[in-house]
Amino acid sequence: MILTKEYTIKHFILSGILFIYSCAAIQAPPGGPKDIIPPELVHAVPTNGSIYFKGGRVELVFSEYLQENSVHNAIRIQPSLPEPLEIEYKGRTLWVDFPDSLAENQTYIISINRDLRDEHGVQLGQGLQIAYATGSEIDRGEINGKVYYDKPVALHLWMVNSESDLTQFYKTSPDYVTDADNEGNYSFYHLSSGSYRLMGVDRSSAGLSLDPERMIYGLSWKNIVQLDSNQVRDGINMRIAERPRIIKLIRGEWLDRNWGKLFFSDNISKYEKLLSVHVIKDSSILIPTTFLDMLDKEVLHFTLPDSLPGDSRLTITIPAISQGERTLIDSGRVTVRASSESDTSYLDIINPKNGFEIKPEEDRIVPLDIFFSRIMKDSINEDAIHLLSDTIAISFFPQWLSPLHLQIVPKENWIPRSKFSLVIMRDRISPFFGRSLQDSIKTIQISTTNFIGFGNLIGRIEKPYPQPLVAELVPFENEQSKQWTVVNSNSEFEISHVSEGKYSLLIFNDLDGIRNYSYGQVDPFRPAEWFQFLPDTITIRNNWDMEITDIRLEQLP
Repeated sequence: MILTKEYTIKHFILSGILFIYSCAAIQAPPGGPKDIIPPELVHAVPTNGSIYFKGGRVELVFSEYLQENSVHNAIRIQPSLPEPLEIEYKGRTLWVDFPDSLAENQTYIISINRDLRDEHGVQLGQGLQIAYATGSEIDRGEINGKVYYDKPVALHLWMVNSESDLTQFYKTSPDYVTDADNEGNYSFYHLSSGSYRLMGVDRSSAGLSLDPERMIYGLSWKNIVQLDSNQVRDGINMRIAERPRIIKLIRGEWLDRNWGKLFFSDNISKYEKLLSVHVIKDSSILIPTTFLDMLDKEVLHFTLPDSLPGDSRLTITIPAISQGERTLIDSGRVTVRASSESDTSYLDIINPKNGFEIKPEEDRIVPLDIFFSRIMKDSINEDAIHLLSDTIAISFFPQWLSPLHLQIVPKENWIPRSKFSLVIMRDRISPFFGRSLQDSIKTIQISTTNFIGFGNLIGRIEKPYPQPLVAELVPFENEQSKQWTVVNSNSEFEISHVSEGKYSLLIFNDLDGIRNYSYGQVDPFRPAEWFQFLPDTITIRNNWDMEITDIRLEQLP
């Protein structure tokens, strides 16, 4: 075969391209261990804490390259200046340009929040504060503490300069803002002498004036935090909880004949007995019977004394429910149309289903709750429901808790690790309307576990301490299942019948006497209640008494 010069050149070029490609293909994949180290400030020019600061350019150098789109939203000057600062960024360096006309004898703080991220998206570990004084001394006041909240949190600080600041402070932007770290620890540095008010907020509200009805916040138990020159105030702790928003009536639904239900925006179980429902038909006002849906506590059922003709138009109203100046449930109005079509589906047992498991207790009989899909007549035939262990009938007490909810309590305690049958006879139970069960005999298999064990917590607190005190045991897995007791006059407390598990122990000063911790409120202003979490985890074991003696309380109000 004869190779031409042109062919040889093309072959050489092609071989070179393939060689380069193959070399690239066998290289190790890029990357490595994921970067999880937060960026840190390496140095500042002028240095942090400099005095006789005349303005001009400040250079901040970090340990890693920064994410450009995170820079501008992360920087705030405190106290604020009339004009926004010019901020430049390149690589690991930020430049902040101050004006030349700064106030005399004032400490200015460059506050950098946790929006600042490195090039891999890792945010600052905690907010930074770099301070410069225009006079001969830099302010050295500090406020430190911890915020207990399960989401990212920011701290707002206002300086109290007048009487109006005591009541209207939250309506203005805070004088100082900083972010807490992942554990909730925070610090304000370089504060001047004076009086301050402090607040913790969900980080989504950082730097904003407060809307008490819409924003989540918590206050300190300190009405005013007073700082003297160079003073450090530690242990100014706070708690933040998801504040209940105003509950609203969303819609209504007509189910059949004289039965309907109302849907709310949140759980109404605390306020069910306070709700007043009016049904308006034409010019008549009807007062229905209401009951909470125990399987969905955002739903309230209502029944009218008599069935309504089909295609009736109903207006349903509720008045507002308030606690002091706070609205809990807003007034509402919905319209429904009573349909002439009746529900032709079969009655169903919503709960329990086959395989339902009961967790029995040795010192009390756990009831079995039966929920129906349609409202029932509150009288049942003696042979309507049977509870069997194999073929042996188990005696029980039946009780209707609502037209949808029948509870049965065995006369003798459940046998642990056993199987039972719940048998319901179609012809012996009666819904108010519509079909009964599809099967003549409905059988549901249920079982029991071992007896659930419980332990006790016994404690004693060393004096001095504020009175009255409440001790609250909060489980790690379900904070809503907390248990509490009052510390007695001998400085002792006992919390009994505690499920096995891990807990934190909260002690708080129950000033308002409602036995629930008060997080404080801004309008009218009321500080939070003093509290302290014990640092150690409390482990409760079955059939054991856990004793904690000589509990010493610190950072008392």
